[in-house]
Amino acid sequence: SFIESQAAFLALLLTMAQIKDREAHHRDKLYADSGDSADPKELLIGLDEAFEFADWAYDEPEGALRKGLGNMNFKVIKHDKTNVPGIVGHYIAVAKERKLVLVGVKGTSSFEDMLTDCCGNVITYKLPGPFVEGGKTEIRCHEGILLSAERLADDIQPFIEDFVLPTDYDILVTGHSLGESKLCR
Repeated sequence: SFIESQAAFLALLLTMAQIKDREAHHRDKLYADSGDSADPKELLIGLDEAFEFADWAYDEPEGALRKGLGNMNFKVIKHDKTNVPGIVGHYIAVAKERKLVLVGVKGTSSFEDMLTDCCGNVITYKLPGPFVEGGKTEIRCHEGILLSAERLADDIQPFIEDFVLPTDYDILVTGHSLGESKLCR
């Protein structure tokens, strides 16, 4: 019946919340054990701007992306508003004066995005090699997010390789959920 299915759904949500809480404590312990490698104040520099860039990936209200970035002397090169499961909406913008390429990634905001989130199998992904000596050569990750990240990388990689890497521009990738803020030099 409808009431039984509602009860089952609520039980599922409660179980997921308990698992998430348990994993959060484990993650926090890993962070605490990893040591303190940077001045916390230094980590916050530019964070408010990165959050604003991330918010614009949703382009709400319509036109906010181009208007906001235009006010900061960015030119929007591409804006993909797709609503297809497994493909994440994003934009690419360039600020010549700052020598910065901005990639903004939209997080979950539609039914199709929720379908991607539901592809939550944990899968193993083999890295092209360890990034540091003795580092990991594989990671375990969320299947839906990996699929979206690979498709995003395939989409923007030609632009980055052909037009950005030959320059001395920095790249800032920012967003919610899938896109965390990273500055690449």
